[in-house]
Amino acid sequence: MIDFNTYDGNYVILRSDRLILDSKEESIFLLGKKDITLSAVNQVHINVGPKENKDPDKNYFIINAPKIQLGLASNGTNEHVAKAESTISFINDLISILDTFAKTIKTATAVGLGVSTIPQINIGANSTITQLQTLKNKYGLDNSPIKSKITSTI
Repeated sequence: MIDFNTYDGNYVILRSDRLILDSKEESIFLLGKKDITLSAVNQVHINVGPKENKDPDKNYFIINAPKIQLGLASNGTNEHVAKAESTISFINDLISILDTFAKTIKTATAVGLGVSTIPQINIGANSTITQLQTLKNKYGLDNSPIKSKITSTI
């Protein structure tokens, strides 16, 4: 809770059982020189657009700041958010490199009393190729579970 007794300047307190700010025609602006704090005991909701409108090109929730932190550092490790297209591109590149390597060693041969394949390498390479295709099908496509359906970053 904010201690209002520590501020010496002028201020206005609106206190009631319920407060409603309703702009009938356009916008509501909350401006603060230093901070704006929204605080609630249970939940804070920010709703944009009607619930039935599923068009992401019409309704946006935009946060424009040099640094955005979701969650509190005390609740876990502060980690950077990965960009889905960049991550998927990296995964596809890595899979392609490993796939090329596996296909190359799959044909490895040994020289002795003639030329023969090396069974352990051949089996391992075939298994690797199959597993890489499974990964590519799951993570390397537009419907990848890595990609958020509603959240994007610049």
